[in-house]
Amino acid sequence: MTIIDQEENLYWSDDIISSLQSIIVKGNYSEVFALCDKNTYQHCFPKLETIFKLENVMVVLDGEKNKDLAATHFIWQKLLEIQADRSCLLVNIGGGMITDLGGFSASVFKRGINFVNIPTTLLAIIDASVGGKTAINFEGVKNVIGSFSKPEATIINPGFLNTLNERQLKSGFAEMLKHALLSGGEMYERLFHPEFFFSLINGKDIVSSIRFKAEIVKTDFTEQGIRRQLNIGHSLGHAFESYFMDKQSSLLHGEAVAAGLLAECYLSSLHDELPNVYLEIIAPAVKQLFHWQTIPEEHFAEIIRFINQDKKNTHSTLQFALIRKPGEWFMSNTVKESEIFQTLEWMNDTLKE
Repeated sequence: MTIIDQEENLYWSDDIISSLQSIIVKGNYSEVFALCDKNTYQHCFPKLETIFKLENVMVVLDGEKNKDLAATHFIWQKLLEIQADRSCLLVNIGGGMITDLGGFSASVFKRGINFVNIPTTLLAIIDASVGGKTAINFEGVKNVIGSFSKPEATIINPGFLNTLNERQLKSGFAEMLKHALLSGGEMYERLFHPEFFFSLINGKDIVSSIRFKAEIVKTDFTEQGIRRQLNIGHSLGHAFESYFMDKQSSLLHGEAVAAGLLAECYLSSLHDELPNVYLEIIAPAVKQLFHWQTIPEEHFAEIIRFINQDKKNTHSTLQFALIRKPGEWFMSNTVKESEIFQTLEWMNDTLKE
């Protein structure tokens, strides 16, 4: 087990069983539980099943729309039925939906029990399982109920990436692009190079992206200052994700973030902050990640409604993390609804095939 970041308890391991067992032994837990969704239970859990009692395994429906109060009720009810105490451990095995759901459920059960994240998607490895944010969706609004709660450990096993299809890998790569844009320098030059494609990423790229986020989190855990930059792409991205959640073709989180990243870069250019030359670099990188579903103009107001529910807003003012150039971001509270409408029109035109 290799340490990625000791302070954030982030580990890289090719032997996931031994790594998890060492954490369990060290913690001397009264009981150990596992949380999976149907996909990870089938494809990933078999690598770990010898560690858990059968009755201590919880399986929920997969998909972001199932990250809700019904799922937390199921988890809490199960923990109560088995008489789990505050010395037990919950192991979250899955993508961002599971690490969000399991982390939140653990953070409030009996005022908090320990949990370990074992992310199984690139998106969860890069972003969702790192940083101590936990949340569920409520009334169709993304991540509106949650808490800041650090896992006892996050163990990354690269073997799980082999279980992912191309769409899932692209979804995770979107968050890597976000980190590269915020970082600037070598990470930006590499990942936004016109000949670079998501399939070329390797362990070094992944660890660099994780460490970039971890360093920011250590400085500003509860998102009062510098950590707010990590929200770039997410104000509009979460609105896109919420809008399409109940549609026939929903967006994966990373696909929504990719769309949000491009949209908020365009907003930055509308405010005369980001030169248009960067849009010409960013747009092709985003277009390779997913198929944009045009949003009809008569539905633009629905996107505004979701943005107005964004938890980053304060005093009824829209708050956006925007960018001046790769490596230089800023917060804006001057984005107008008319500019969002203009951005949506530009997105429909720019991303159409």
